[in-house]
Amino acid sequence: MYHFGWAGPKQENDNMDLLASQANSPLVDVSMLDWNAISQEVHGNTDTNPEGKRFAFWDSVVKLTGKHLPNTNQLLGDCVAAGTEMGIEYLLADEIVREGDLEAYRPVYRPWIYGIGRVYIGKNRIRGDGSLLSWQMEGLKEYGVLAEDEVGIPPYSTSTGRQWGSSAAALNPWKEKAASQTIDEFIEITSFADLAKCVIIGHMFPVIASSQGFQMELRHDRSQNCSYFVPSGTWMHLMHIPAVDFRSKNPRLYVGNQWGYSAHRGQLDGPDGGGWVSAEFFDKWVRKSDTSCMAFKKFNAWKLKRPSFNMID
Repeated sequence: MYHFGWAGPKQENDNMDLLASQANSPLVDVSMLDWNAISQEVHGNTDTNPEGKRFAFWDSVVKLTGKHLPNTNQLLGDCVAAGTEMGIEYLLADEIVREGDLEAYRPVYRPWIYGIGRVYIGKNRIRGDGSLLSWQMEGLKEYGVLAEDEVGIPPYSTSTGRQWGSSAAALNPWKEKAASQTIDEFIEITSFADLAKCVIIGHMFPVIASSQGFQMELRHDRSQNCSYFVPSGTWMHLMHIPAVDFRSKNPRLYVGNQWGYSAHRGQLDGPDGGGWVSAEFFDKWVRKSDTSCMAFKKFNAWKLKRPSFNMID
């Protein structure tokens, strides 16, 4: 059984407008970004043109860990948390590999991510499973990220997901542990041009929430050495975007799902569990009124102490 869990465009759009109106909103207009400075920081140059380039976050994960990021199947309608969890872990791996950050690479605890959006921000206004991307963004800035390997954390399960996604009592003891690991800024993406710059130039991580569905079977294109999603049906769902390829005459992006590696199998370019879509399709998809696409700009992760080389007698 596969689960969705995005609460839909009406609530999302209303709450996104409310979030944007706040003085301390985490939302940043893509037109306000200094791309020269971003490119200098990320790449050591001021080249802001993503055309002819490709970037895949999974390259950093494989370099750091020797394998692809685990794709833990959703056990309930917690797609907003699941896609966000994978995005944070991808972003952290890249920051460590690319920047040499003194940060610990730790798995993110999905029920905490789910709970801070639904309970702390959403005030349990959704009956049953589900959440909003706007709640999730606000929660990450306000309450931070909890690691899955903290001592005493119960394993992810249907019951823990639902408990942490409905009870402040389950969340409250862990607030101090999570408080410092925040994501403070999110960039709205409304076109492939924005997406390519954010991912390829800025190494920012996007997620997309919409009603767009896809077939489970991928369409394999061996001439391009990649496997595409085939649009079909309706999914009230959030997914993650770990790769953009702007090198070919047919620019594309990889959309990752959170239904485990047994879903969407046989991917020719990247991990199983997702599919590529064309830039042309994405431009139509992201501009629909029932779609929200946001990129995380930076994860303030678990800091490690710089080693000391002082000799002790």
